[in-house]
Amino acid sequence: MPQDELTFGLWKKGEPNGTVLAPLSRYASRYEKATWEAEISKLPTVIHGPKGTIADRETIIGVVRNGKAQAYPLSKLTIQSPVLLDVVGGEPIMLVLGPDGKSVRVFSRKIDGNTLEF
Repeated sequence: MPQDELTFGLWKKGEPNGTVLAPLSRYASRYEKATWEAEISKLPTVIHGPKGTIADRETIIGVVRNGKAQAYPLSKLTIQSPVLLDVVGGEPIMLVLGPDGKSVRVFSRKIDGNTLEF
């Protein structure tokens, strides 16, 4: 830990001098099309949550610590708060939703053996 799941825009804002590899034209046929997300959203999903619990294609943030796992639906993070405190596998963590509403960062709340409280 920490872990980042960032949109390109948020990453570029935080790393203005960062470098991104450019696609090579000779491999263009192997790259996903710009419309891939819209095309995928039309395909049926294999697993469905019980009615009213979670939407098909919901973005899930998964955290695994010390052999234990916890799932956090992105829509729940955007509704309740941009910061969520939890404990996974005995480790206190903090999930932080980025200002774009799509990026999530996960941090340990332990520093030098002490748990940070906010």
